[in-house]
Amino acid sequence: MATHPVASSSHPAEIPALNSPHASIAQNDVKPKDKKKEKAADGTSYPLEIQPRPDFFDHRIKIFEELKAEQDAFVKAQPREEITITMPDGSERKGTSWETSPMDVAKEVSKSLSERVVIAKVDDVLWDLERPLEKSVKLELLEFDHPEGKKVFWHSSAHVLGEAAERHYGCHFYKELPIRMAEFGIIHRNEASGALTGLTRVRRFVQDDTHVFCMPAQIEEEIGYLFDFMQHIYGLFGFEFKLELSTRPDNYLGTIETWDQAEAQLTKALNASYPGKWELNPGDGAFYGPKIDITIRDALKRSFQCATIQLDFQLPERFNLKYRAAEDTTDPTRAPSRPVIIHRAILGSLERFIAIITEHFAGKWPFWLSPRQVLVIPVANPFKEYASEVTNSLNELGLFADVDNGDNTLQKKIRNGEIAQYNFILVVGQDELDTKSVNVRNRDDVGTKARSQVIPLSEVSEKLVALKKARSLENKLV
Repeated sequence: MATHPVASSSHPAEIPALNSPHASIAQNDVKPKDKKKEKAADGTSYPLEIQPRPDFFDHRIKIFEELKAEQDAFVKAQPREEITITMPDGSERKGTSWETSPMDVAKEVSKSLSERVVIAKVDDVLWDLERPLEKSVKLELLEFDHPEGKKVFWHSSAHVLGEAAERHYGCHFYKELPIRMAEFGIIHRNEASGALTGLTRVRRFVQDDTHVFCMPAQIEEEIGYLFDFMQHIYGLFGFEFKLELSTRPDNYLGTIETWDQAEAQLTKALNASYPGKWELNPGDGAFYGPKIDITIRDALKRSFQCATIQLDFQLPERFNLKYRAAEDTTDPTRAPSRPVIIHRAILGSLERFIAIITEHFAGKWPFWLSPRQVLVIPVANPFKEYASEVTNSLNELGLFADVDNGDNTLQKKIRNGEIAQYNFILVVGQDELDTKSVNVRNRDDVGTKARSQVIPLSEVSEKLVALKKARSLENKLV
């Protein structure tokens, strides 16, 4: 194998366009632009770079320079040794540890390669072109045509765009409002031991938490979307609910004017979606803003407060959150606008909601939610194999199916399945085996103990999958 020495350098990569013989000519021959024409072409008096320059720009640069100096000192202190650099074609080149970089190798191969290369891969790990090699390695030089080269180029371009947006808009990212963020987050609450009750009162629980950052003019529309989502979720479980607007408490934060504005926005949203179907709950709002409390009623008409929608004008002010509205761009002297935060939870505590729906359904889960959807029972030992075959075919369709091939009598197996609240019990015997069918018993058809109609397995499977997909509360094959 051929071995080629590689020269080392600590100089940054050259940018040919800036170092070309014509660069100085082009720069010197640029004619000064007519400021009036430039302003007219721009279409706005807003400066290209935000003024005044935010303090964190220089602070961030200072941190970078300190870290860079530490890294440079570390690299300089490392011992220099001869290393072997193995290229994809098997050829080897010699270099020096902690000095030779992938860009040095690219320049040694050809000038055109050094101009085309985007990123290096060292021992199958992506590696910056100017980062020195630390030991003998396998080296790949990836151009833009390579899939990983494209990803790196686009990723780096996004950083350039982000920096441009930050310097122009004065923000860490640029995105149109509203910004919606949701998570199932873990929360801890130090409840007294005597207050703990099953799943309804625990010290550690999961909450479906969402925060919507929006403009004040978007509040009514966003809360309307949350109402639609809440109606959909509670409709899946068959819950009735009522709404209350909880207003300013005695220990409120902020100004009365801000509270009045927030309460007026929620009142408007409630009247738009539920006119005449909500109540006022004076003085029961959160200390940081008014809220809409949603109380659901289970099958026994017991009430539980799960969902809440809270309007928060205080946190955006305390965290100094800002955005630039359309009218801000035409007036550089105008102070940036402040967003509003909408806090919402639909299920609330997931553990508590599971306890509520368990009692709401009294163990008779809707098919789509049931952990015991189908039980297959053979009428006698010769049909156990077919019963297992039916069970496996249903499991492969994503259904929860069990088989009872135990020693109990047929009547006992069916009774056990009924007590366990399986949505459907499929009984199979000789007729079912011969015709590849099943005998279906529906959990909710009370008093039907007689043998029902034999239905082809393929048809039953199709209907069961459709019932699961429909998320219906009715336990019925159609």
